[in-house]
Amino acid sequence: MLSIKENETLAVIDRGSPMGDYIRRFWMPFLLSSDIPDADGEPVNITLMGETLLAFRNTSGKVGLIQRNCAHRWASLFYGRNEENGIRCSYHGWKYDISGQCVDMPTEDEASNFNEKVKIVSYPVVERGGALWAYMGPPEFKQEFPEFEFFNVPESHQFISWNRQECNYAQAIEGGIDSAHSNFLHASLDAYWRTDSWLAQGKRSGNLRDMYHARDQHPKFFAEDTDYGVATGSRRETGEDNHYWRYNSSCSRSTRCPRLAPSRSFSTRSCRSPTASPRAGVSFGRWITRFRGLTGSCGDVGMASTPRCTLAPTILR
Repeated sequence: MLSIKENETLAVIDRGSPMGDYIRRFWMPFLLSSDIPDADGEPVNITLMGETLLAFRNTSGKVGLIQRNCAHRWASLFYGRNEENGIRCSYHGWKYDISGQCVDMPTEDEASNFNEKVKIVSYPVVERGGALWAYMGPPEFKQEFPEFEFFNVPESHQFISWNRQECNYAQAIEGGIDSAHSNFLHASLDAYWRTDSWLAQGKRSGNLRDMYHARDQHPKFFAEDTDYGVATGSRRETGEDNHYWRYNSSCSRSTRCPRLAPSRSFSTRSCRSPTASPRAGVSFGRWITRFRGLTGSCGDVGMASTPRCTLAPTILR
């Protein structure tokens, strides 16, 4: 078990904290493209990594992610006017573009260049795969945007959704890797008791999970470092001459990618973007954006029945 200090080191993601600075070096999704559909449309309030931000799509169709408040009197830009490639504060009319630069100050005379000296916090945004991604780290550490394989399938072959969960990102990643809880939390009473009717249904369906998952409630876990992240596998005894495996790959601190097997036609990616740090034991929310893209001959959600073996690395490759 972790101590209180160790938990805080792991879970606090404010700027300047160890994990806050580390997580900011990854691209993270913060909205679906459909959440900001229209150029010059209504902006959206966002809290991401403990920062209060504003997202808007400008006249040219590009999306900006900037601090929510005007630098002048700290009025909320959410109530501003999104117009002519910038958002204009409703208090004194200061206008900011998607880079956070103040481009117009109607309260200053024409000879003034004071607006050039005013810039608010902004973050680079990439729109890919039906989602909006932000990089919030130091510019000198900005990585190339990751080209996940689901970006390259037609829009008709993608399904993207999100939900908010009241837990920290580490708990979310742990829950995604943890296959043991599914025998209880995600199982019916018939599956738990392995009734005759349930066993018969599993044989009829031919589904590996229905047939083997409930046979072993204490799976063995294995992990292997790879050049793209960490691959993990949970192995269950089937009572036959094979094992039942469930795989996951963590490509970064935020992205969990179930391993592929040849029996199905889709894969799922889960990306977690923390909103705020826990305070006084209160959990914080996180975005989970799930990308499901049909991939033809190379997709599965990570279930496979494999020949019996005692070590995982040869299976996880």
